[in-house]
Amino acid sequence: DKGQRILNIDIGGGTTKLALADKGRVVATAAIHIGGRLQVVDDDGHIIRLDPAGQHHAAQAGFRWSKGDSVKTADLDKVAEYMADALIAAIRMRPLPPPLAALYLTEPIADVGPIDGVMFSGGVGEYVYGREDRDFGDMGRRLGQALRKRLDAGALPWLLLPAGECIRATALGASEYSVQLSGN
Repeated sequence: DKGQRILNIDIGGGTTKLALADKGRVVATAAIHIGGRLQVVDDDGHIIRLDPAGQHHAAQAGFRWSKGDSVKTADLDKVAEYMADALIAAIRMRPLPPPLAALYLTEPIADVGPIDGVMFSGGVGEYVYGREDRDFGDMGRRLGQALRKRLDAGALPWLLLPAGECIRATALGASEYSVQLSGN
């Protein structure tokens, strides 16, 4: 509505979609394998879901997890911290180091150029903005809080804009992911 250049970061369960909008027109998109439900634990701390990307993130944080393993809260936090750092680096670093480039499901946005602001959407966006505080046994709350901590410390050089909707704003991401799944 203001004719600005905005980066929307839509973090869902399995992927993060990046959409660069300039004066209301989407000019670039990308998808990266970072999401809130790549690792899920039950109430006793046993892993009940571990996607390959979730296993990769855990390994990058120093853990060799398998489904059924018992994990500590501090270890889940460490993986979320790694995922937050990886997402920030994947957005900002060019050229991308191979481990980050491998996380992209599409070509990365080559150069975001000048940005007036950034906003978050998706289920994890609810945690970034502090609209949700419940823990659903996945990485969503941890990832959102880790990202917010980094945003508050200036990890992204752009103004954090308020999002009108977070979890309801994922229609583009959902349809894009459906296309990716059918392609697999």
